[in-house]
Amino acid sequence: MEKICLDGGVTVDFLKGENNIVEKLKYYADEEICITSFTLFELLCSIKKIDVIKHFVNNITVLSFNENCGIIASRIYDGLREKGIPSNTKSVITAATCIDSGAFLFTNNRKDYEQIRGLKLV
Repeated sequence: MEKICLDGGVTVDFLKGENNIVEKLKYYADEEICITSFTLFELLCSIKKIDVIKHFVNNITVLSFNENCGIIASRIYDGLREKGIPSNTKSVITAATCIDSGAFLFTNNRKDYEQIRGLKLV
């Protein structure tokens, strides 16, 4: 079983019932669906229906940003900076958390992640 980690945008689209995201996730129904702890933070800040978020989170795995993720994130950030590639904290944290857990990242913003070595995208 593979881990499929939804980024913040995909998660919000899923919770809104966006048909194309719902259909894509059906393809991964037998996989372990997860989000990062950073995405959980984003959801709690942007969606005021706490009961919806709690129900969603009870049915998936939340991947924590831990010490090893911090080390991976700093390497990602430094590597992108050395190449002159702009990055944002959210993308770096999400990528590091996915790499640490061996998860594939499901995102609609591939350009934010394509230059990150070791990150698997779906």
